[in-house]
Amino acid sequence: MSKQTNQFYLGNLLFCLMPMVESLNGAFLGFHISDVYRAGLLIYILWFLLFYKRVVFEQSFHMGLVIVSFLSLNVLQFVFFYGYQLPLINDLRSASRVLLAVFYYSYFYKLIQLGLIDKKKIRALLYLLISGYVICMLIPFVFGKGLATYDVSGSGFLSADQGVGFKGFFVEINSLTAILMSGLVLIGETFFHYLKQQEKRTALLFGLFFVAECMALLITGTKTGIGFGIGYFCLLMLRVMVSSQIRLVFKVRSIMSIALLLLMIGPVVYPKMLDSLEGIFTRGEFFYGDIGNNLVQFLTSNRSNLLQRNINQLLESPDFLFIHLFGSGYYVNMSWVYERRVITEMDLFDLYFSYGISGCLIYFFYFRKSFLRFINSKFDSVSWMFVVFIVYSIFAGHVFVNAMTATFLAIISAYFLAEHEEVHL
Repeated sequence: MSKQTNQFYLGNLLFCLMPMVESLNGAFLGFHISDVYRAGLLIYILWFLLFYKRVVFEQSFHMGLVIVSFLSLNVLQFVFFYGYQLPLINDLRSASRVLLAVFYYSYFYKLIQLGLIDKKKIRALLYLLISGYVICMLIPFVFGKGLATYDVSGSGFLSADQGVGFKGFFVEINSLTAILMSGLVLIGETFFHYLKQQEKRTALLFGLFFVAECMALLITGTKTGIGFGIGYFCLLMLRVMVSSQIRLVFKVRSIMSIALLLLMIGPVVYPKMLDSLEGIFTRGEFFYGDIGNNLVQFLTSNRSNLLQRNINQLLESPDFLFIHLFGSGYYVNMSWVYERRVITEMDLFDLYFSYGISGCLIYFFYFRKSFLRFINSKFDSVSWMFVVFIVYSIFAGHVFVNAMTATFLAIISAYFLAEHEEVHL
């Protein structure tokens, strides 16, 4: 095995460990397992970018410019806007999470330029990552271990049997939901592709994977996850039934296989799932009444109200022009710098409020080649996965500013730069 192949497998292994590491991080809180893992991964990536093959690509310099720009914005905000230490420390931490996608993207860019990875390998990496998250959800669920999605204490760390919903041992539910939703589309579209190609064994494998994905998404208990999971499942089954490219006997066998699988796992999964769903609907009913039966606030989980508050703070601020251009950081209230800001949990708005127009332009310009390739290329399963990520980031957040989802954002963006393939999955 060549040194190049070793480097490729080492890097992929480090990324594939992420679901397990994030799960262990929630199971052993206080040990900072994910922080240690991420620090090690970043050290490896920096070594790879600067020293591997003794080649440094222009993309790595662009990465450095983006990092320096964001750190400069944080320092500028400290000097000219709020001027005390606590927000600066917190804003630097937030910036480090936002910049993870920039680091990872540069790493995959070099892999592509060296010919170590292509679209097929990137898609395989996405399958492995998604399967890792599904496994880390379903195994604890079956054995009755893990954390509740929602709990009465508000800490987010109540055990699943005491709270509502289920998130395995993952700490962050919004980013987990984004990963499972986008993964559902990736696996579903791949399953549909192999059905049309009448590749029975591969279609069966991805059909099982798809059912497991649906279950993992539904048990999270989030409104978005439940609605999307049921909606996409029904849509995909409808497409299977009406497709002229799939033989009738294959359609019937596929639907019967999925139905049989659901019946087989029923005694183990359904009682726990029904209890969980009952608690979810009870909580939803209480929350709906608690916000004055406001449907918009209920559907957006109060994000519409948070967005309005942030807009009002910006308009009321005496530093409106500065914030508009350079942002105020993630920590401080825009109209009163000695008070903490409540973020909107809608990524595009939070990026704007935190880093201003300049920060948004710098960030998105860095990924411009991938965005252009995405727009101009034929849609495939990864393209639809990317669409789900972007839409989720706009309305529910936690895509650009979370370590787990930033990884997927970087990998998917790199996918559009990779060598073109004839087969579109």
